[in-house]
Amino acid sequence: MADLEIVLPEKKNPGLTPMDWVKFLGSAIVGLVAVIGSLEMPKADLWVIFAVPSTMLGYCAKTYFTFQSNMAAYYNYAVNV
Repeated sequence: MADLEIVLPEKKNPGLTPMDWVKFLGSAIVGLVAVIGSLEMPKADLWVIFAVPSTMLGYCAKTYFTFQSNMAAYYNYAVNV
């Protein structure tokens, strides 16, 4: 890593972009609204209470692992240049 900074001084370490944070927060907010809306109904649907958070977690995991894959590709490119 130290050599990478010497070879490519203008390169910065990649991080989560603002769009990644919007995806995380947007999916969390939509999921929470759906669960709270389901809980406020007279008969709470257990499938919704289970499905929405699991879908939200799956989407957040997908966004995170896509970021990790992009970061690995960035480092592989930077090392091979």
